[in-house]
Amino acid sequence: MNNQDFFLGAVGDFTEEQKYGITTTLSHYGVFDPVEEAAKLTRQRVINAISAVSNSHPKNSPEMVAKILAKRKNYFSQPAISIHYVHRASPDQLKKIKQLVKKYKVLLTLHSAENEEWVQQCVEKYGKRTVEALVDLGLANSNTILSHAVHFSDEEIKLVKKHKIGIVHLPTSNKLHKSGNFKYPLFVKYKAD
Repeated sequence: MNNQDFFLGAVGDFTEEQKYGITTTLSHYGVFDPVEEAAKLTRQRVINAISAVSNSHPKNSPEMVAKILAKRKNYFSQPAISIHYVHRASPDQLKKIKQLVKKYKVLLTLHSAENEEWVQQCVEKYGKRTVEALVDLGLANSNTILSHAVHFSDEEIKLVKKHKIGIVHLPTSNKLHKSGNFKYPLFVKYKAD
């Protein structure tokens, strides 16, 4: 996809969301400017999380994201940081991301425990499951938003509550990809809802 494709896709998404009364969108792309332009055009409130580590945009980096964050007051959308999965980022990249979150007081969003394969890859790389790894890396806090959260252990759910981590559940995506079901009853049990 090129920038025009991302722009048109975002315009379509935002106007469809507005039709159904959605007032704020959390965007998680490898590009920033096309989403910014779509937000301005549609007047949609957008948390525009730019990937600091991206398979689809390998030139993205924490340094590139830092340049956007330094100008964050100049944008219509609200800049934030994203990575696809914690296991796809190096310890050095995650250290830089942690510094950016702290310096600019921005949100960090990433996919988490969408399927068992990604959980295992995190364990292989960091020796722990997703939320446990985020705690060790200093990225488990109220500035962190995790998407999916389908395959969390009971201990991870307790850590979500303890560290006030946000959760975005994507039931349609999880059904389409046959990822599993969100364990809402456990989140209620541990008061992490």
